[in-house]
Amino acid sequence: MKKTRSVFVTGATGRLGRVFVRWAQKKGWKVTALVRNPAKARKVLPQGVHIVKGDLDSMPFLELCRALRGKSVVHMAGVVDFRANAERFFRINAAGTLKMVQAAERERTPRFVHTSSTSIYHYVNRLPITEQFDPSPANAYGKSKLEAEAVVRRSQLNYAIIRPCAIYGPGFDEGFSQVMQWVKKGKMPILGSGKNHIPLIHVEDAAQALWLALENDAYQEDFIVSSGEQFTQEEALCMLADALKAPRPTRHVMRPLAYALAGLDALNGLFTGKRKLLRTHVDFLMEDRVFDISKARRILGFRPKITLQQGIRELVRDTSRRTPRQHGS
Repeated sequence: MKKTRSVFVTGATGRLGRVFVRWAQKKGWKVTALVRNPAKARKVLPQGVHIVKGDLDSMPFLELCRALRGKSVVHMAGVVDFRANAERFFRINAAGTLKMVQAAERERTPRFVHTSSTSIYHYVNRLPITEQFDPSPANAYGKSKLEAEAVVRRSQLNYAIIRPCAIYGPGFDEGFSQVMQWVKKGKMPILGSGKNHIPLIHVEDAAQALWLALENDAYQEDFIVSSGEQFTQEEALCMLADALKAPRPTRHVMRPLAYALAGLDALNGLFTGKRKLLRTHVDFLMEDRVFDISKARRILGFRPKITLQQGIRELVRDTSRRTPRQHGS
């Protein structure tokens, strides 16, 4: 009989975390989840997950060590909200990772999978981007993820670092929902020429990559993961318009005007408390980035299963099923 394997998961109640936990259980792993809110966790996580209350900010170190003892670790906890300030990014993403690494080292955890981001790459002069490129983060989020990686690299752990590009799928409303609304209303412009490439990965494929890294024996390696497709901004927006049965966008807006619109939205946010368009969203839509996932294919056996066209149709169906109140929550 196959021996049950155990994994300690941070960020389990997050959008990616929930999908990964389902993957791990399906593949025979016994999951322990570190969560802030056990009541919420029991509602969103599958049955059979062992729940430990705590967070990396305040949990006593020795208590954390006891919780992960004898288990591998998949570390996903972190701040992704681009409205957060630099102090919060580094406190949660970098310092939180340091605490996890120190506990894992103390307990000699057999495998440590760290979730990073392709946000560590921005200022590049050639494509496609590979793991050999020098990091060049453009904002506090990317810098905090790079520092978290450095913490993992300085350890003696048997680690793997997974760098997903922008994750999308059901529940990933930040940025995506606003674009969908504008496309549906025929108000979404093409930013710049629209010929730049936008890298995306479906949440199921991101979870697959984390599971493969957990199962694999690759020692102290890093892996970029994306859908492996190369769609331009214009192609992606047209694909979304087709799925929504809306007119394809044709109007172009240059970068300075796009930034001006983001600035006006920020000003409006001071009064309403809501932001729809961030400068980060403009950068994401206009930057030209293509990622080479051949290393993940070769070593991990990573095979993206969901195409952008399939994922967009799923996203549209998921959004249409929600009530207006749920959609805005």
